[in-house]
Amino acid sequence: MKTPQDVRAIVQALKELYPDGICSLQYQKDYELLFATRLSAQCTDERVNQVTPALFAQFPTLEALAAAEPEDLEPYIHSCGFFRAKARDIVFASRMLLEKYHGKVPGTMEELLRRRGLPPLGGIAHYREVFRFPIRDYYADIGFDFAREDYGALADEWALLYGELAADAPLREGVPEALERLRRAGVRLTVLSASERGMLCRQLRQRGVYELFDEVLGLDDFRAQDKLGIAREWRARTGAGRTLMVGDTDHDALAARAIGADCVLLTGGHQSREVLLRTGFSVLAAPYEAAEYALQSENETI
Repeated sequence: MKTPQDVRAIVQALKELYPDGICSLQYQKDYELLFATRLSAQCTDERVNQVTPALFAQFPTLEALAAAEPEDLEPYIHSCGFFRAKARDIVFASRMLLEKYHGKVPGTMEELLRRRGLPPLGGIAHYREVFRFPIRDYYADIGFDFAREDYGALADEWALLYGELAADAPLREGVPEALERLRRAGVRLTVLSASERGMLCRQLRQRGVYELFDEVLGLDDFRAQDKLGIAREWRARTGAGRTLMVGDTDHDALAARAIGADCVLLTGGHQSREVLLRTGFSVLAAPYEAAEYALQSENETI
């Protein structure tokens, strides 16, 4: 696992290699980038950049966006697709930023906890021990009180924050090489995620691996269905043969069992090695090991 010093060194090296690298979304304020990122789901950055100047000219402040109704925004963002849901999210987020965060975009889950006067997670090792499914139970474990605030609102809040942070998250080392090896061997590759499908496809394209996958399975509404439901629908629709699930949580193991698939779990994700071992499936440390496992077990789909 990379240390904070390693991460800073990597970021500095990238800045030196790509001194002119910039975000393609145009914005002047941090919340404008947040909302532009939301608009870009299942839409192109080029289209978003055509839409946002008029939107932010009509609603030039967070206060103006918060005072609006979703239908007031819809004509400005109609061409971005899913405009009703996106307008609702932007108005909701504007009100939340003003009411809870003094008009500032929070940076991490630690910030969400701090704003509520809750204790911090205490580092990645502790996070990997306490993280669990259902997500609502994990939130309750770390201090969120759903007698005082709505879980759906918190989920919306985190989804907006995640959408901004995920843009800078790199692929895990060794993933492209493992995927390419499996493709050369004729293995069908499918992404199964509880992320919004449009955002998921965009992230895969940005990292240069979208074309390696035969299918991308995600949510059209990130609260509408869970991963198990998507997995069962996929199995019923495709009738796929020998299948291997590669994941990093015990929930991935549960999804594998739900469709009768084998499973390997990689360390370094949401949960500790000890938690993953309790599933009874193989626990590996690197993507190339998962690729080797898949080829040796002659799986047709991963």
